[in-house]
Amino acid sequence: MITSSLLNESHYHDINSINGSSEYSNKVLEKYLDQKPNSVLDGVDAQPAVRETKNIMRDPLTMIDIMLTGYIKSRMNKADSIAAEISEKSKAVAEINRLWGKVMSINLNKVDPADSKKVTDIMDFSNKEMDEINHLIINVLGEPKGIAVILPSSSHGVIFTFVNYEQLQSINATVTAFSDTIQVDLDSSQHEFKNLMTAITSAQEEIRDLRRIVISFTDR
Repeated sequence: MITSSLLNESHYHDINSINGSSEYSNKVLEKYLDQKPNSVLDGVDAQPAVRETKNIMRDPLTMIDIMLTGYIKSRMNKADSIAAEISEKSKAVAEINRLWGKVMSINLNKVDPADSKKVTDIMDFSNKEMDEINHLIINVLGEPKGIAVILPSSSHGVIFTFVNYEQLQSINATVTAFSDTIQVDLDSSQHEFKNLMTAITSAQEEIRDLRRIVISFTDR
């Protein structure tokens, strides 16, 4: 709960009328955090709120309100961005797995587990699928190497597209491992998203408390 010291300061100060408004805003925030140490504003820069209050009469509690509102907006924007990225990348991984399943179906009957010399050119017989996989890896998952991350290559970076049964199965395992790695990253993003939503909820509760205090104080 915010103590009367900050409340009594409310409604009596114009931020722009005080020499060093940045210093004043920092002192207001410091006093607020002293009284509410678990505030979501801990570690947040007060200067955006000062810029927003330029040429407008604002009291300390209103400045804190503006900061909380700005905090919520910034967290919501970041949460929306992460949610969109999770959705886009999840769809890409699912599509890569679907396309690779087609590649396996097309090429498995062209190789023989008992004959290592019998090979298939996966870029020839499944060119469309491999091109789509390459596009998704580069443009959605953000891996500039594209299909080079799943196909065998020489020490000089030359990709091998002619593969026998054993090599095809090895690529299949690589695709699975690649998908699993992306999923781990998506799980981390999902965790970050949940933390953001928790922070947003806390900020919303904090701003509701602050506004109840303002109403209570003005009704006195």
